Amino acid sequence: MFTKTTSKFFFFTLLLISFTENYIYASTNIAVILHGGPDLQKEGTTNESAVKGAREACTPPTCNLELTNPKDETEAEYKNLLPKVASNNDFFLTQGYFAQKATHEVADKYPGKKFGIVNFEFTPPVKNIASILFAEDQQGFVAGLLAAEISKKRNKKVAVIGGVNIPPVKRKVNGFANGVKHACADCTAYCLYSKSFVNENNESHDIFNAISTNKGIDVVYNAASITGTIALKNLTANGIYGIGDTTDEWITNWAYGSVPGSENLLTSIVQDYQVVVRDTISGMLKNNFATGGLVKHGLKLNSEDSAIKFADCHEACEINTPNLKENMQKYIGKIANRQIDVGIDHKSGKSKISPGGTSCTMLEINKSYSSKDGVENRRRSDPS
Repeated sequence: MFTKTTSKFFFFTLLLISFTENYIYASTNIAVILHGGPDLQKEGTTNESAVKGAREACTPPTCNLELTNPKDETEAEYKNLLPKVASNNDFFLTQGYFAQKATHEVADKYPGKKFGIVNFEFTPPVKNIASILFAEDQQGFVAGLLAAEISKKRNKKVAVIGGVNIPPVKRKVNGFANGVKHACADCTAYCLYSKSFVNENNESHDIFNAISTNKGIDVVYNAASITGTIALKNLTANGIYGIGDTTDEWITNWAYGSVPGSENLLTSIVQDYQVVVRDTISGMLKNNFATGGLVKHGLKLNSEDSAIKFADCHEACEINTPNLKENMQKYIGKIANRQIDVGIDHKSGKSKISPGGTSCTMLEINKSYSSKDGVENRRRSDPS
């Protein structure tokens, strides 16, 4: 027998159940725009990593994911594509320099929506866009630590190939030099900057000559994208040790060891897009994601959660030994716990701990080098 009180209770119970079901199955639409171009979801690429992170964080029925791979990595392609995608989604994540103008335009068009862009910083900030960066200074610093740990028992000379001389690249280059000096105070960190990231006018050849004619450089770090990779391939083929960047370059650019010099690629400093994209989308879904400023992802002691990590040593494990890896993990722990300050000013990219804003010894790129100049193949062995 139902009383008035029972009827009211029954009615509100049904209402609560209906509200809860609607809340649980309310769906958020999220778009992730990958880097443009064909074949960019192959194993080891940043796109493959980003897709894994997006699918890990955005799962039905509470989240609908739209993945888009532009045909080309150009501003025009993003300008054509992004407005169509933005209209259908609640949150919108893009990547890199070529997407920045179109991202800004659609963010202005939809001020009530949240946007994020990975590996680009808007200055001044845009109210509804989060600029999401990897800690480039930490990337360079750990590369410098590793290079110095290897070189301090050899010639005590290492080098970094920097990309275009802009603050994000300077953070990486000067971070490298600071890392070298931290691990080996009397080592020399040679630095140079390229004019482009895409090897315009075959400048990688001049970079190769600038480094190889400076006899005794043991280890070179690539912080110049395609330009640096081409130069580093030639250097490793001529007996100099290399450290890759962004992806595991032994997989992506030394083609699983099929390119000459792959045995001299010690490791790569990987930007883990899976971690960054996963954490960004998870934060958005939990309403714990702020726009209008900078979000930085750096080193963490737990490798699975770290946005920056070392790739495998592959063919170079006799040089990049287990003991050396253990020492590098100790360094990472101290950086993650802020016991070591990498010492780079974010805005300028300059060193805060070195006179003149850098610990680098600059190398000049001289186009007069003969194409026959180079380094002789040297048998590498640990003198200890």
